[in-house]
Amino acid sequence: MSYYYEYELGKAAKILCEELFKLKPGETFVITADTESDDRVVDATARAAFACDAKPMVIYTASPWARLLKFLLPYKPYSNSPQPWLQSSALLPQELPCRYCLG
Repeated sequence: MSYYYEYELGKAAKILCEELFKLKPGETFVITADTESDDRVVDATARAAFACDAKPMVIYTASPWARLLKFLLPYKPYSNSPQPWLQSSALLPQELPCRYCLG
């Protein structure tokens, strides 16, 4: 049984790894996700990285408490510099100083 948009997700993950990140064989690819992330997106990206002969490293963290307060407190970005890893998080992309964000 296939999931909703499973084939499209696989193609998007392949494009992400091959064309955007241009992963090389043996390169370590770090994927960070929180407990509210969609596991299917994280797994599809790790599979695509492994298909490129890269070494995917998936790091799960607890969902941040700041997410609960984001509508109550004014937001100011911590940094404008992009980071070289992929962040799959329940937070909105404009809240994260990452180069590529999957929400």
